[in-house]
Amino acid sequence: MAATKRRSTKRATGQRNAGSRRKTVMKVSRRHARRSNPGQVTEYAKLGVAIVGGAVGSKMATQLILSASNTGWMGYLGNLVATLALGWGASKAFKDKMISQGVVGGGIAQLAVRIISDQTPYGKYLAGVGVGDYQASAFLTPQRMLDARNNASLQQPNWAAAPAAVVVTHSGAAAAPGVGGFDWN
Repeated sequence: MAATKRRSTKRATGQRNAGSRRKTVMKVSRRHARRSNPGQVTEYAKLGVAIVGGAVGSKMATQLILSASNTGWMGYLGNLVATLALGWGASKAFKDKMISQGVVGGGIAQLAVRIISDQTPYGKYLAGVGVGDYQASAFLTPQRMLDARNNASLQQPNWAAAPAAVVVTHSGAAAAPGVGGFDWN
């Protein structure tokens, strides 16, 4: 006898038409490999200049406006106001959000460094060691080292050398600088 063919039967699953699903064809799209500048050096340079400008500008503006009153909390408030004014001016002048944020960030960083150096023992210790910023009046150019192999002393230009102080005594004779003075008796 000939064997009868076995029929395969579909089993009922939870889905209708489980055996007749459409096959989806995945489209493969290829992208061209593009190289980009990961660092964007010009953007970082602009941000760095803005930060330095904010730090130096807020310090100089505060000193210019407050002069002798630029001490303590009055000076800190002056720095904060100058920082905000410079940030607002930078946003209006350059129309670049990153530049104005850099100016404000530099001014706030300068204010934080000033508060730390004035109000904590760390600032006094670090200033004694030689860490700190240059003051605009004490920054000399050109800077030439006297003896670079042994110390870090700088040669002052002739125009920067302060004249020796002359102290007049009661007799009218000139004394050595720092010695003598008026006799009040």
